[in-house]
Amino acid sequence: MATDEITRFENKLLTPKPGVATHDLEWHRISAEEEHYEHEERWFTHPVIIHSASSPTDLDRHVWARAHWQNGTNWRLGSPAPDDVRPFCHKDCAFYNNKKAWSDQRPELYKAIYEEWLPHRARDRSFYDGNFFGKPLKIDEDDKVWPLEDFVSFHQALCGSLAAVELPSISYHPRFPPSQSGRMMRTFEMRETFSYVFIVLDGEWKEDGVILVWMNGAYAAKHGCVEDGDVRLLANDELLGEARAFRCPLKRAMQLVVSTDPNRAKKRRVWSHCFDKFMGDSEFDGAGDSIASNDASL
Repeated sequence: MATDEITRFENKLLTPKPGVATHDLEWHRISAEEEHYEHEERWFTHPVIIHSASSPTDLDRHVWARAHWQNGTNWRLGSPAPDDVRPFCHKDCAFYNNKKAWSDQRPELYKAIYEEWLPHRARDRSFYDGNFFGKPLKIDEDDKVWPLEDFVSFHQALCGSLAAVELPSISYHPRFPPSQSGRMMRTFEMRETFSYVFIVLDGEWKEDGVILVWMNGAYAAKHGCVEDGDVRLLANDELLGEARAFRCPLKRAMQLVVSTDPNRAKKRRVWSHCFDKFMGDSEFDGAGDSIASNDASL
């Protein structure tokens, strides 16, 4: 996140609701979840656009990224700036769209992703850092449908470019708690899973599921992604190289990704203000947590 986004996000978060005291911790918890849900929904509404290649090299592609507070930026895949990289930080994986039905499916798809991610979410980062499950990317090549090997090639180029950029820390003035003074530093980094697994939406996700692609079959085996009742290995096309692709339901794909971190394998029980219900396993440590308690959310 750029400094101006942090300021906008935190200013809105800390604007009191009528009749609620600013020191009310429960109000801050409710606001944290509501603002995060709306914030990530806006990102999901405007996926990163992958433009046609001007040469056989993916690094020459241009991608267009829009954030809700600006018109967007167009940058060459081979030379991103730090502000181009930060939106990918603290995301578990990339979420590629390989069909034009993205707009029709997007609201329900986002809700399903958020509801599954919430009890599994990483507790090591603040909501303000862009902590979420997936970063959506959409192909902009008329009606062309990419074969899986094109996604593998592009994702390899994308991750290589993002990893090569040094991300300076951002200095900002914290607004929570209100009594805190002085400036703090916010750091950004890519999650390890982002580089070795991604999801492709290629049909009606509720009926057909999604495609879960591991950049190396060894990663899939290590993290328990094998054929079973609802996980099916797709034909091992030699064009995929070492990558392996599986078709499975969306929730199962998400569970396989987040379970690469043993601390996130089980659903932590939390009360969601946005969904107005408890989520997660009542027997798992943390039963009854509010979304913003006992972690770095605020």
